[in-house]
Amino acid sequence: MTRPLTVTQRAQADIDEHAAYLDDRSPSAGERFLAELAQVFDRLVTFPAIGQRCPTNHHPRLRRAVLPTFPVSVFYRSSTVAVEVLRVLHHARDISPLLDEI
Repeated sequence: MTRPLTVTQRAQADIDEHAAYLDDRSPSAGERFLAELAQVFDRLVTFPAIGQRCPTNHHPRLRRAVLPTFPVSVFYRSSTVAVEVLRVLHHARDISPLLDEI
């Protein structure tokens, strides 16, 4: 059973920023990133527990799914009715403070 997926405005901004950055370096890199991200999203709606747990003080059910070939993680939470993507962050960033902002 699949669940609906929602992407927060902040997560969408993360996605747009990373895709634009990659497009500036290689015309196909941004497209490959978005395709890989779509595959991860497809898996999350079917298997929401596949991501590693990484709870924060504000989000005890937060999980992390790592993209296969890009150094990027999808931070999300799931319930019995939906999967909500909160951030999409590059591994080189200082992730902890960014997750505290959610």
